[in-house]
Amino acid sequence: MKTLQILRHAKTERINPGQQDFDRRLTERGLGQMADLLQNRKDYLQQAECVLVSSAERTRMTLEQLKDLVKPEAVQWYDELYLASLVKIAGVVALQDDAVDNLLLIGHNDGLSDFVSYLLGDYVSLPTSGYVVLEMEIDSWKHLSKGIGSLKTEFFSQYR
Repeated sequence: MKTLQILRHAKTERINPGQQDFDRRLTERGLGQMADLLQNRKDYLQQAECVLVSSAERTRMTLEQLKDLVKPEAVQWYDELYLASLVKIAGVVALQDDAVDNLLLIGHNDGLSDFVSYLLGDYVSLPTSGYVVLEMEIDSWKHLSKGIGSLKTEFFSQYR
């Protein structure tokens, strides 16, 4: 059995003139969303054996909010997860070590929503800081396929 935790980055600032999308930072609302998530799903988050993270500033800041739960050596940065498609995300996950049974993936929409929808076989839209935990009856990350996942828990922050 494999467990995949998927977290969309928290709420970010609007892009400013001359600023790159890649460099957008979390807002106070985003930080509040993460505090809300930690209060409600800390028990799941601390089970991650490996964390796959887009290298964008907003995903870095999202991960920073989990610093007390995640071992630094468990973190793997992926430039290719920045605004990645379903296919790119699935490719990165499929390459993970099968000795790892619980992965946490932190990234962006629309790819994350598409990936979750693919694994569940039903449409899911992840809002900012949207978090789902999927279980899959597989023994290798290479065996990801449509509809293979079952939803174990979800959390969508109400922090405004």
